[in-house]
Order: sequence, then C-alpha cells, then structure tokens
Amino acid sequence: RWKPWAAEDGHGHEVRVSIDEALHEVREGDDFVPVRKVLHTLDQAERLRGFFFFAIMFTTAYALGAHRLDVEEGRRSVTMLEAAASRAFDADLSEATLAFCAEADTRCRAPFPDAGTVDDLAAYLRAGLAPEINAINKVCPRCQVAVSTSGRTLQGQGKNDVVCSDFLVDDNANVSARSIFLIAMLEPRDCAAVDAAWRVDPWVGTPPCCRDRDLLRASLALHTAFTIDGTTTAPLEELLDHAQGGALRTYVQKRLAGDGHLVQLFVNRAGHAIGRLYAAEYRDREWAPELVVPKVRIWAYFFDATGTDTALSVLSIVFWCLSLGHELYAGWVRNYGARWRDALMSPFLWIVEVPSFLLPWVPPLIAPRMGVPAVAVAYAVVDLVLLARLFSEGAVFPAFRTLVRTLSSAVPQLLTFGVALFTTLVVFSGTSAKVLGPVSPAHASIGAAMNTLFGALVAGRELDEDAFAVAPEATTILFYVINVFVFLILAQFFIAILVGAFDKARTAEEEDRRDRGLPPGFEHKGDTWTLWGRAQAAAVYLASMRAFGVHAIVVHRGVLRAVDDVDKVRSARAKVEGRTFEQGGPVLLSVRELEVYVGPVAVRNILQSYCAKLGRPPAEVAEHLSPEAAAFALGESDGSGKPGKGDPSLDAPAHRGPTNGNSSKTFATSSY
Repeated sequence: RWKPWAAEDGHGHEVRVSIDEALHEVREGDDFVPVRKVLHTLDQAERLRGFFFFAIMFTTAYALGAHRLDVEEGRRSVTMLEAAASRAFDADLSEATLAFCAEADTRCRAPFPDAGTVDDLAAYLRAGLAPEINAINKVCPRCQVAVSTSGRTLQGQGKNDVVCSDFLVDDNANVSARSIFLIAMLEPRDCAAVDAAWRVDPWVGTPPCCRDRDLLRASLALHTAFTIDGTTTAPLEELLDHAQGGALRTYVQKRLAGDGHLVQLFVNRAGHAIGRLYAAEYRDREWAPELVVPKVRIWAYFFDATGTDTALSVLSIVFWCLSLGHELYAGWVRNYGARWRDALMSPFLWIVEVPSFLLPWVPPLIAPRMGVPAVAVAYAVVDLVLLARLFSEGAVFPAFRTLVRTLSSAVPQLLTFGVALFTTLVVFSGTSAKVLGPVSPAHASIGAAMNTLFGALVAGRELDEDAFAVAPEATTILFYVINVFVFLILAQFFIAILVGAFDKARTAEEEDRRDRGLPPGFEHKGDTWTLWGRAQAAAVYLASMRAFGVHAIVVHRGVLRAVDDVDKVRSARAKVEGRTFEQGGPVLLSVRELEVYVGPVAVRNILQSYCAKLGRPPAEVAEHLSPEAAAFALGESDGSGKPGKGDPSLDAPAHRGPTNGNSSKTFATSSY
C-alpha cells in the first residue's frame, strides 16, 4: 500500500491514519476534490515541460541537418557546377586526346550522362573530366576542386583515393583538417610547390592540384594502375601516354564489377561543398557486356567555419540531455509496480521514443564511412522519427492530441488493411508487367509497375499514351480496372479508416472531458482558472518542480495512486457482481481522504482551485452514481441482510467506511 501520511489527533500528537479510517460521514455542503481534474493538470504541466525540452531539441537537430546539408546555398552551387559542365565540351581537345577517341571509336565531347558503352565511360575519363574541371575554374576562379575514386564523403577520403585536390590532404590520408563536433574547414594547398614536387616524383599517396590538366590526366592514369595492379608510382611521361586508354577501359570494367563508382568531383566554395558522383552499371552483363547505364548523383554539404554549426550542436546536445532526463523522471513518477511492465512493453517506446534519442547520433558517425547521399537519407530518417515523437509530445495541445489519437486508433486497422492492399498491388503489378512490360517503361518490371500503381492509388492513373499506341486494348482495360478498383475502391477504404478513427478520437476527447468534470449534485467552489493563472502555475512547475506548495513528484504520484486505488475498488466490486468494469468516470475524494495521499499542505492549495461542494442531499445524488457506488453509498443490502459494506475480500484503500444508521447521509466518495 501507499504509505499513509501522519496526521494530528487534535491534541498535538502525530498519529498514523489509514485509508479506511479516513472515511467520514458525508453531508450536504461538504467539500470534495475532483482528483481526475487535478491529475490532468499535473500531467499537462509535466507534458508541457517535456514538449518544451523536446521541441528545442527537435528544432536544433532539424536546423543542424539542414545547415550541414547546405539547404540554403546548395542549389546555387549545384547550378553553377551544371553550367560549368555544359560548357566543358566546347573546349578544344589535344591531338593525343583526339587520337585516343579515334582509336576507341567513341565521342570525345559527349557528356557523362550520354555515355552508353564501356568505351564511352573510358573516353569521358580520358577526355571529358579535365575540360569539365577547367570550365569550373573559369566559371568560379576562387573555387577549389578535388577528384576522388571513392564514393565516400570528404571526411572519409583515404590518401590513395584522391586523384587531385586544391585543398589540404593531411598525413593521415583524410581530406581537410580541423574538426570540432564534426565541423571541417577546408584549407588551400600551395599548389605551385605541390605540383612541382609531383612532376619530379609522381606518387599515388600525394596527389597534385587540379589546375594543371596534364597532371590531372597523369594522376588519373596512376590511380588507374593502382586500382588494376597496385602500382604506386611511374614516370610522368609514361603516365601522359595516350596508350593508357586501354588501362582506363580495364579500370572502368573493374569498377563496374564492384560498386560502379568511377570518379567523384568535389567543388568547395568557402565551405559550401558540392559533389558529382559519376557511376554506372551494366545493362545486361551476360548478354550485352559493352552496354552501360550511367548515373550521376549530386549532393551538397556545408563545412561551417562560422560557429553556427558548433552552436547548434551544443544546443542540440544540451536539450537532448534535458529531454532524456525528463523522460526518465516522468517514467519514474508515473510507473510503479506493475505499471513498469506495461510501460516497457509499449510499442511506441521501442519504435519511436528510444530511436528518437539514438538516431540523431547516427548521421555524423556514418558520414566518414559513407557517401553524402546516404548521409542525407540518414538525416531524413532521423527527421521522420523526431517528427513522430514531436507529435506525441505535442499531445499536450488539443490540435496535436486529436491527431495523435486518430493515428493511434487507425494504426491497427491500417496494418490489417495494408496486408490486403499490398497483396492487391503485387497481383496487379504482375498483371501490368505481363501485359504492358514489353511496351511501357513504367511496367517494365514488377517494381516499376508497383511504383506506377501506388501513384494510381494516391492520385489516379492517366492513360499511358506510349503503351496505348502499341497495345490499345490491353492498355484501355488496365486503365479502367486499375482506376476503379485501386483508386475508387481501395483508396476510399483508407480514407474511411481515418475518418472512423477521427470520430473515435473526438468521442474519447469528450469522455475525458466528462471524466474531469463534476457529476450532477456537485458545484464548483474553487477559484476560476484564468489563462494568466495557468501560465503562472506552469512557470512555477517548470522552474521549481513544485506543485500546490510541495514537491511535484509527491502530489503527482499521490493523486495518481488515489485514482488507481479507486479504480481497483470499482474493478473488484464489478468482478464480484459479475459485471464488466469500464475504467473512467469522475473521482471525488473528501479532504481527509486526499490528505492520506498527498498531505495537508497540498490539499489546502488544491482546494483553492479544485474544490467541489455537495449541493444536494446524498440521497438525491445517489441516482446519478454508478451501480457499484450507489449500492455502497446508500447502504443497500448485498444479499446477506446486512448494510452494503461490500465483500470483506475487497479490502483495498478507500473501500469501506462507517455508517451512522442513516444511510441517506452516508456517502463513500472514494468509490464514486
């Protein structure tokens, strides 16, 4: 049992008071406390603090991700790079390059996305990469350029990965240097000295700068040899020989057999770094080993040297700690005994809450080992998890609370419906691929057809003109069947589930409001809460962790236990009488009863705002009570011929009380 408080016996002596002894005769005009309303106020104050901590953590983490991925300036840098790439193929090519292209029977001036064969890829590396870098230098003379054979981020480049670089490559083989909270500031190199030394002694671990086109081609040839047979150095004249084109073809084939990454081009503009990762894959390696599909991935990242990244990182860590501390404290307050088991078995805890504390650390940790596109996806996943947690914490406000309740109610039905929906989409995707796969790229595979059908589920499907020109009958039939069954039927089921869940959420809100209210026969006696009064109380709670004049945990857990004890009594009585127990309903405790749980100081302060007066005789109020409360309150017979004191086996806090022979004036408020 919850340890009862000490009370005075009227002579200044402290005595122990049990719950059973705390009950007294209830008469018209007596004061009571609606404890569910008090508990709601305490819960709201605690949740408001949790929302405050997490909202700032979410804001700083979200802003930090956007800042690092260069949302503001990234697009401008990418546009500049694309403009430079479009001008690169207007440049004159050397005779050696033209001879190489003639020997390979390929186009020298073709952009990388136009490459269609292995020879086209080798030709781009030989004849297209250097003009593109030269065009970048002309468009942006102050920009720094680097080329790498790795698809990882700048922080993860090894010394044998960098082909050329205008910024520092340190002795530990990592591009760039100073790092505070994973903030890198790129430092320029002394290109004149570096290039002069490299001409004398070309070595794969000390790349030249990217300004000299001949050194760039020579360094690329050296890295090609290193990839093929591990060669780390070679004479400059040999590296510049156009016959190295055969080695480039071997290099391309070796890369295609691996991850498909050929080269990655970095451009640094005062910390605003962008990159183009040039990759490719075979169309059909077994039957068409010469045909390839080129891929270009573009990314942006900001290596901040202004201190903004540091400030956001520090704020994010501080409020991460505060939010974690709040969650641990709130869990300790609300969970005790069997409640801990229920809390630890909550799916929301393991799907959203725990990941919301762990995942924000993942993107910075994986950045040195993965490419920026993968890091961007990691930040997006973190944002989605934090957003789900933000809505949960925001349930302290009515708008968020309705949405959270709607989704919580809809999830089980949506999961069940999702199984049927997924099965239907798979079957229809297979049918579409069989009928339209040979004539329509949108249905060329089951995966492509699945994407097309999901678009039809969301927005309907338009008639595929290309497929209609080749197979009009099949295209027309599938057009009508998919739009009717997928869009008009399945999509409406989804909407109906959400509408039904919203109605349940609104009903639950009304029931909660009634549970916190007063039943017929009771009148509000305390002060009326104003908005300013609520703000003051919330500020005191957040600043001092005190509520109603005592430590918040004392009154919070005490009121929570009082409500739990009342529900236990109701549940036990319903079980004895063979009825189904429904949790909820107003709970009113007398002053003496509530003092047992929270102490006299807290009760005196609670009564100032949450005092309810019994305005009618108990006999008139009894008809509004629940059956179990009415039988106990009026002393009706329980079948044994004795007044209704209940089954002795139902010995629980606030269960039985004395009578004075006048059942109409005896009211066990704690069982209400």
